[in-house]
Parts: sequence; structure tokens; C-alpha cells
Amino acid sequence: MATYKYQAFDKTEKKVSGIISASDTIEARNILISRELNPLKIVPGKENKSKTKISQKELSIFTKQLSALLSAGTPLETSLMLLSQQAKSKFTNVLLEINDDITEGKGLSESMKKFPQIFDDIYTSTIFAGESSASLPQTRDFIRGVSEHVSIGAAYKKEKAMGVHFILCRDDVA
Repeated sequence: MATYKYQAFDKTEKKVSGIISASDTIEARNILISRELNPLKIVPGKENKSKTKISQKELSIFTKQLSALLSAGTPLETSLMLLSQQAKSKFTNVLLEINDDITEGKGLSESMKKFPQIFDDIYTSTIFAGESSASLPQTRDFIRGVSEHVSIGAAYKKEKAMGVHFILCRDDVA
């Protein structure tokens, strides 16, 4: 499937834009129409999603902001749209595609797995656990666990680059 950028009008004649996955422009147009959108423009996306990367700091900020919005009762789709408006352009496209998948009925963790350069297995597993228990917004451990993972990952990469490795757990230390 290819990625397409679109601009359309919704039911209230408000101009909206986003990214959708479809096999061709005809299917993309049909998907938009089925969502009660009137397509204005549909163009192939240029970005290769598997190569998209963001900094650990940006991922940590995104995670904290998403948790805060969900804890405040903001729906997931609305939260992702708000965060996509604040993100840098390449991460904006990722968030819009994730939002598109959620609109189609996929889970957040499943959608994030499409971007392994950004959301690794530990991150998506943590999201999946929150989704499975139906407590993603309420789980304070969600934000703490994922943020700690992001921070430890960034610190590890930094130390590894200097030739020093963390010893996270040793049995032989007295």
C-alpha cells in the first residue's frame, strides 16, 4: 500500500488534511468519500515511513503530552491530531498515519509498529499492555515506564558511543 496526502472538506465545509494508506488514488478517493469527506487534492506521499526517525527527546515529549491529553479525557484521535499540529513535519506525517489507522479501527500499538525506527518493541508492548487492560489513559506507570525506557535508551546510546557500557544488573557484585 502507498501513502497519500489529501486535502478535503468535511460535512461542515471545514478544510481538513491528512495522510491515508491506499493501493491507488481511486481507492484513496473512495476511502475519503466513505468518511464523508469531499476530496480536493490527493497526491502520493514522498516519505518512506520505515526510514523516518525522531530524537529520543522528541519521543519523550510526545509520550508525556499524549499521556496528559488522554488522562484529561481527550479522545485518542483528537489527541493525535493536536500533537501532529505541534510536531516537526516528518513526525507529523507519522502521527497522521497512525491517526488514520485508528480511525480505520486498528489499535494504537498495532499502528505504531509500522514505524520501528521510532517506536521499538518495548514501547509498543507497553502501549499494548495499556490498551489490553483498557487503562491506557489512567495508567500512571504507562508514562513513567515508557519515559524511563526512552531516557535509558538515549543514555545507553550516548554511553555506547563513548565506548562505555551500562551494567544494569550484576549477580557477582557484593
